[in-house]
Amino acid sequence: MPTVTIFREIDDLDFTEKLRGDLAARGWAVRMNGFASDFLDNGYDTANMARSPVLTVMPNSLERMLPCLAKVERLLDAGIDIVTLVPPEYDLPIHFYGRGIRSIIHMTKAHYDRVFEEVFRWLAGPLPAWLDLRMRPSQIHRPTGVSWWSEDIFVADEKYEHVVRIGPTESAVVLPGLSEPHHIHLDRRRLSIANKAADQLLVCDLSDDLAADVQPLVTIGSKHVARPHDIKCAHYTYAVADTDNHRVAYATDTNDVRAAEWKFLEPQIPFRTPCGAFVDADTIWVADTFNHRLVEFSHDGVELQAVGRYGTGPYLFKYPVAIEGWNEYLFVADEQNESLQVYERTENRDNSPLRYVGQLAPGLIQQPFGLSVNRENRLAVGDRKQKCVWIVDLQPAIAEF
Repeated sequence: MPTVTIFREIDDLDFTEKLRGDLAARGWAVRMNGFASDFLDNGYDTANMARSPVLTVMPNSLERMLPCLAKVERLLDAGIDIVTLVPPEYDLPIHFYGRGIRSIIHMTKAHYDRVFEEVFRWLAGPLPAWLDLRMRPSQIHRPTGVSWWSEDIFVADEKYEHVVRIGPTESAVVLPGLSEPHHIHLDRRRLSIANKAADQLLVCDLSDDLAADVQPLVTIGSKHVARPHDIKCAHYTYAVADTDNHRVAYATDTNDVRAAEWKFLEPQIPFRTPCGAFVDADTIWVADTFNHRLVEFSHDGVELQAVGRYGTGPYLFKYPVAIEGWNEYLFVADEQNESLQVYERTENRDNSPLRYVGQLAPGLIQQPFGLSVNRENRLAVGDRKQKCVWIVDLQPAIAEF
């Protein structure tokens, strides 16, 4: 478990206690110490601190800040790299710059989520140039579904049970009151949601950043849907992972789920709790989760190939839960292996064998679930362990393999 040391004033607890709680929820052990104590002689020797990040939180008045800065100078004299949080109306004296201050983050209570995002970005870094993140601890705790809209990412969170729109700077809840929502899909202004615990699919239109005309779909064929995990639509083809019914429904020649004429994919080996689907111009891919494999079908429902079995490594999976595609590449969220696997298809995508490429951002992306690619070649990844959404610039990321 990684460790971070936070120095703050003893009487300035609200902000730092919230900071500690949100870091602990993401797997960090947090050591707290007050500026008033003699921290260099109180179990926080420089050798220990040099092995873990150090975060200093300045008080909100200049008079109280000055003695704290003297303690920060002692840390800098000891050669320790630190990050300092300061109130928005203040800055550090100019001589602090260039002395090992890694970053200076201006903080306000009104924008705590953005401050925490900057803190986490520093703790996770240095990140590759092609990797970024969006984190809103007050709105994202267990992100399951993601879908791009321009520069914004719509995120389904199964803990907070809502869909929220996360922009580069702003965020807003779009649809509250859900029941463990999982994968989502946004097609123009129509949002589809696999509302898992309610045994339903939801389809709604977006108006002024709020969901309107929300309509449930509870029956496909002769059965009620049972804990569905995914609904996708592309190229006038729908695919629904009706998970606890162990089936995948599909419909062609429509982009209106309410008018769909449903059929069912029939693999040679029956599905076991399929959780994810991906539709492109030629094929439908299914994450056959409890069979630990991927299955490819034509739009006519013909099985083309099945890839994978239980295990760790290339062509091996432990509960794949999502598939997404970009150009000739497939991305697979492998939940228990805590990896985002990358495969390449040949030019003839129908029934073409997959070539294992590697893992994206191993050790950083820790429990991928929702996946979505936009027109700017960026992949959004909902990470249920890091409790954030990663953003991968795919062209430079793939070029590194």
